[in-house]
Amino acid sequence: MRSRLGKLLPLLLITPMCWGEYQAQQISDAKQIRVSGDMAWGGLGDWQLSNGQVCAVVSNVDHEGELAATGGYLTDFGFCDKAGEGFGQLYFAINLSGTSSPVFHTMKAEQGDGYARVLGWAKHGGFELKVSYEFNEANGDKLQLTTELTHKQEVDGSDAAAFGLVNLNRGNKVFSTSLNGTGPSPGYQHKSLPSGLLDDLDGLLGVDMILSLPDAGKNPMVYGQYIKNAYLLSEDNQKTPMPSFVGVTDSYSAALTFTDTFFFDNEGAFLDPLKLLETQIADLDVGETLVVENEISLASGRDAAAILNQYWTSEPAIKVQLPGPGLSVFLQRAEDGAVINHAMSDSNGIAEVHAPKGQYLLRVQERNRVLAESAISLPSDQKTIKPELAARADLQLPQGQTMRLSFFAEDGQAIDFSRQAFGFVASGKHEEKVIDIMLAGTESDPKTVSLEPGRYRVIASRGPEYSAHTAKLNVEAGKDNKLTIQTPSLEVSTPNYVHADLHTHAAPSFDNSYPQEQRIRSYVAQGGEVLVATEHETIYDYSRDIAELGLTERLATVTGTEITGLVQSETAPHTLGHANAFPLKPQLGQYRTGAPAHENKRWRDVIAAVRKSDPKAVMQLNHPRVIYNPEEKAEPGSQRYNESYLLHLLDGRGHDPSQPLTAEQNSSLIEKDPETGVRDIDFDAIELINGTGAGLHSYEQLRKDWFAFLKQGVKLVGTATSDSHGQAFGEVVLEPRTLIYMQNDDVKAFDQDDFVAGIKGGNIYGTTGPLIDIALKQGDKQALMGQTLAAKEAVLNLTVNAAQWIDVHTLRVYINGELYQQMPIVKGQENMLPLSFDKDSFVTVEVEGDRKGLFADIVPVMPPFAFTNPIYVDADNDGKWQAPGL
Repeated sequence: MRSRLGKLLPLLLITPMCWGEYQAQQISDAKQIRVSGDMAWGGLGDWQLSNGQVCAVVSNVDHEGELAATGGYLTDFGFCDKAGEGFGQLYFAINLSGTSSPVFHTMKAEQGDGYARVLGWAKHGGFELKVSYEFNEANGDKLQLTTELTHKQEVDGSDAAAFGLVNLNRGNKVFSTSLNGTGPSPGYQHKSLPSGLLDDLDGLLGVDMILSLPDAGKNPMVYGQYIKNAYLLSEDNQKTPMPSFVGVTDSYSAALTFTDTFFFDNEGAFLDPLKLLETQIADLDVGETLVVENEISLASGRDAAAILNQYWTSEPAIKVQLPGPGLSVFLQRAEDGAVINHAMSDSNGIAEVHAPKGQYLLRVQERNRVLAESAISLPSDQKTIKPELAARADLQLPQGQTMRLSFFAEDGQAIDFSRQAFGFVASGKHEEKVIDIMLAGTESDPKTVSLEPGRYRVIASRGPEYSAHTAKLNVEAGKDNKLTIQTPSLEVSTPNYVHADLHTHAAPSFDNSYPQEQRIRSYVAQGGEVLVATEHETIYDYSRDIAELGLTERLATVTGTEITGLVQSETAPHTLGHANAFPLKPQLGQYRTGAPAHENKRWRDVIAAVRKSDPKAVMQLNHPRVIYNPEEKAEPGSQRYNESYLLHLLDGRGHDPSQPLTAEQNSSLIEKDPETGVRDIDFDAIELINGTGAGLHSYEQLRKDWFAFLKQGVKLVGTATSDSHGQAFGEVVLEPRTLIYMQNDDVKAFDQDDFVAGIKGGNIYGTTGPLIDIALKQGDKQALMGQTLAAKEAVLNLTVNAAQWIDVHTLRVYINGELYQQMPIVKGQENMLPLSFDKDSFVTVEVEGDRKGLFADIVPVMPPFAFTNPIYVDADNDGKWQAPGL
């Protein structure tokens, strides 16, 4: 998804008087903001409208979005003055391509007796777009969103076969259906959707309702987008209905309206080959206007019925009495099995579903296990039914203990501890299953878990300092089942080093719905000590959440953000890539709580701005070269390519580590800003391992870049992070992790300045398990990682420790980025390796073991592995370290 940046035109500000409950105005005081919640982005300068019950915020034109370099987009939507907002920004795109997003230049607010609206005007090429966001008495709490795309003049390369609304779904599950009850209803099962209009569009279906269901928060909200009407308005005001289709991926949903009717079956719900051919020639003629009317709705809850029951209030309903909360009721059409509605049982065990008249199959499910199925007709003589359920198998979990419990089925049972195991499929991929239960040893830990009957193997672990244990059990339906397993105990300590993950995500990120409380619990269960908050495009403070869980003395936190470049702009044609900045101060009342603006900028601009506002902030370049195998080459324009900054830099050629930074291909990295003197390369840190999914391939490629930078005097500190967005295997937080030196590593006395000094000083190392104690010594002098030793000869002292379940057998020593020696090592034994230097140098170390035993079940993909940051050597003892050069 990409967008083009345009030039802003003068902004017209109209702030009307407030009449009754209906209000629309530009926010000039933070006290005016009425949409609250951990995921709300709106702030000063944005536009708010309300009917007194429901409030919406539209971003101002100078507030960039995720998919656009300007504002004008619906940003927040929730019940006024109540926590629980979780809406993902809604964007407009011509031809389902972010490179043709209209650029907003003017906005205004209007209100009167029984209505409130915010209007916006945008341009793209020869097209003009007018957007109206409106509450009115006729439509109650539903926000009316009307777009009018007019082709004003011919401009080269300016065509519009279709116009789309793209909604970032925050990692929510997406349910789509047809409100007439007879059209397509994919439910949670969605086909692949391409990134461009002229690709195969088999994933688009003619449905008219998209629902976004959250997986997070204490006050979850469900959102609906209903395509009410779409028509072509000719110059003489003749209306022609236009076909609309919907597609869903794992990160966004799109509602697409074509600009021409189909000669072959205009009313059809599928894009068959003949229609696909017609999309190649569709266009909006000069003078024509495409009008699309959408309706945005909301409800408290976690299921599709929260919204669909509102629209089907006059349709037949059935209540299902179940033994407790959290069970799912699916209503499927008998004729084709399409899921029409889905409800979850409430605290009283009641699930209520509405649907049009017809024959259905009613299915009761607990996570992914079917408990009952029965045929049903609507309307039904029964208002409430109580189905006979298959016996459930609940397992009592250990209480008051800290551990990660990993479950493995021995009889082929399905395991999935996701909070919403609805069988969600998007982009042709099934959702990753969760096999772990995280326990922090607090009252908030889950007490029981439901499983399919059968035999299981369970592993208890707590990170690389602790032992790991296995237990086997046979879970039987209808019986009291209890897990008894040995609690992990401390085997190896890491004095003066704290365990941290410098890149993780949860619900406050725009692509995520993983609950904050679960993120915290997973940190503690994994042996983490410092939670660095790096949510996408917002500065979120976990202190309150940690305190509510009673974990303040066990887990410290640092506020920051992930700066997430997604827009292809004039300044950054291949996007800016991603970077973390921390610590940052949250600025309440500001757009995105003050997260740095970055679109259409260079990294040197962003780095300078961050350091001006937060001088102590660490800037970490994220996943700069993600490669999953040695032969892989990311395609230009692909998500992986855009997110990997070193693959493209500014001109698309990328960094060549075999050439000096002064070479033309690399030189953009060291071009100084004429005013600030900051360069694009002036980060503090660089991710050398981002998650475990790529194995060591990405690290080995990035090591070339890192060594090239170090050889030329660019001292970037290497880090290892999980970039976890959830809890599926391969997404587990602190796999890998970074250990950071602190003078006082007691979490109860956590000093943020000490933590930052450890990172910027380079006394840190990354690991998937091995724990390193390293120093370079000469007599009574020594240097740790990040420090400099003045000596021509020295002894490298190194001891590698690890818990019993982690194998370590090989040590590799590098001098100036070249392998100096590889040798076998034994855990716990001190190694003393004499080294000599003929010029100023730097020394780094890697250790590795075999991926086997319990380690293979606990840590995804990668072997036991750790790398150190450099120890520098001043060989000529002149008091200055000179980079050795390429």
